[in-house]
Amino acid sequence: MRYTFLLASFALAASSLAAAAPADNLVMNGNFEDGKGLQFYATTGWYNCGKGTRQDLNARTDSDVLMYGVYAATVNDRYDAANKQYALLTHSQRTGYSVKEGDVFTINYVWRPFETYWQMSRDTIRFYLYATSDDKMNGPVVWSSTHDSDFFVGSPDVVKVVSQKTSPVTAAAAGKRLFVVFHGIDTVDGVEGATHFARVDNIVVTVARSAVPAKK
Repeated sequence: MRYTFLLASFALAASSLAAAAPADNLVMNGNFEDGKGLQFYATTGWYNCGKGTRQDLNARTDSDVLMYGVYAATVNDRYDAANKQYALLTHSQRTGYSVKEGDVFTINYVWRPFETYWQMSRDTIRFYLYATSDDKMNGPVVWSSTHDSDFFVGSPDVVKVVSQKTSPVTAAAAGKRLFVVFHGIDTVDGVEGATHFARVDNIVVTVARSAVPAKK
């Protein structure tokens, strides 16, 4: 089987990430193993806030997954920046964590393209962490931090490990709930052309507090 060597070589990294999914992971079901179906409405913890907000679309897949476990999230790159519309498949979660001024979040995940159905030199994975003034997903944003993966280089059978840190939470967002959103993005043209897909798995978001200047 052509994935045997790759699976073996990736086992240590994937298993270490899974083992490192700490009790203080702020994301529910970050490995996408919990649910009663593939659709958003059947996948624990995740909501599709993408264009059309269709909950009947598949949030995860159990086929052709070179990840840890049985399931991984599936994302596409159709992102309409001009009209400020998310990609059709946009995973979102309102976490149970209330942010504090000075919080810095670390985002860890693994991803890979779905075979050749990904534009290596222009498509990336985007994570968007934010808080709103009314704790509603589409409410006025009072703090946000956006992070794109690097372009994928190499064989699409190889999984990439990503670790990124956010900007510190500002005072205006203190006490508000943390939202986590991710999707694919075509950095050249997110509207026209064919749709391309990738897999995301083992999402771990943790928090550390940065030094908050004393108020004078």
